[in-house]
Amino acid sequence: MRLDIRTRVVIICCVLALAAVYGSSRESPATPSATPPVATRPAVTIAPVTSTPTTAPPTTTATPAPTAAATAAPAPAATPTPRPAGTVAPAPATPAPTAAPTAPSTPTATPAATVSLEPTATTGALPLEALPRIEFVRGDGTVVSLPVEVPPRTEYSIGLSGRYELGERGMLFHYAEEGRRSFWMKNTHFDLDIAFIGADFVIREIFGMEAESLEIRRPDDTYRYAVEAPSGWYAANGVQVGDTARFAFVLEDYPLE
Repeated sequence: MRLDIRTRVVIICCVLALAAVYGSSRESPATPSATPPVATRPAVTIAPVTSTPTTAPPTTTATPAPTAAATAAPAPAATPTPRPAGTVAPAPATPAPTAAPTAPSTPTATPAATVSLEPTATTGALPLEALPRIEFVRGDGTVVSLPVEVPPRTEYSIGLSGRYELGERGMLFHYAEEGRRSFWMKNTHFDLDIAFIGADFVIREIFGMEAESLEIRRPDDTYRYAVEAPSGWYAANGVQVGDTARFAFVLEDYPLE
């Protein structure tokens, strides 16, 4: 066991004191009875000095231990891990709105596009007053006229298809020579009448065509000109088979192709 300097000094002093007492007792034997009290005093004085240092060290060592225990206690309080749980919950819900605006609803506009896919003749853009006229001379000499579109032959397969109304106009198809060519009403969304006229300009046949019908029809006789008109127009104007037609314009002024 190691002693600190203070303790050593005290012990040395005690030893020296005892040595002095012992030496003096040997020199003066007559006064031995007075010596014991002197020896007793130092013994009593030394005891408290020694006990003081030994008690102090334990006190300082024990104090840190409680401090550490108190520091560990707050650790559980800082464990509010429940917070992340609340953050995660909304996250799954967020993707749901993303899926809701499924773009497939946009294709609703495609029906409109389907309508525009039907081609129409370029002459359909002309105003009524800009169209040339065909005149029909009835048996009694009365003349009635019809404004007509004169499309190029490259648009004959389109004709009046792709439209939803005709108005007070018609369309002229003309050929280099007579023949029995066919007509149908695919993508033509209204009824109409057709007059078939020979190279001599006499009307040889008139019949009606039903909207959007896929029936292919042709006249019994040959013809060179075919004039499509609004449904019922010929009957309403008294024009019939045997009447004649004439162009109130120069046909050659209109491109063939």
